[in-house]
Amino acid sequence: MRTSARPRAAARVAIVGGNFAGLSAAAELGSDLHVTVIDPKPAFEWLPNIHELVSGTKKRAALRIPLRERLRAMGHRFVHQWGRRNEGNEGGQLGDT
Repeated sequence: MRTSARPRAAARVAIVGGNFAGLSAAAELGSDLHVTVIDPKPAFEWLPNIHELVSGTKKRAALRIPLRERLRAMGHRFVHQWGRRNEGNEGGQLGDT
């Protein structure tokens, strides 16, 4: 019996949250996966350097990492959306921001 060898579709991975853990997970996942990071904010604020903001040595924009650009450089996709739970529904839903 012959079987046709079809190319295997790349697995899809959704990461909810683009902060430390979300960006680290995306960075570890290879480009052989379809990775999508979902976050309600367009940028990650690098708070370990907040003392530079408070002291005035850096502006707020210097502490922001644009998620779309960073993830695109990794070969991944960014979705700027928020999630909420529906009343009476076991699943959640995504909504536009």
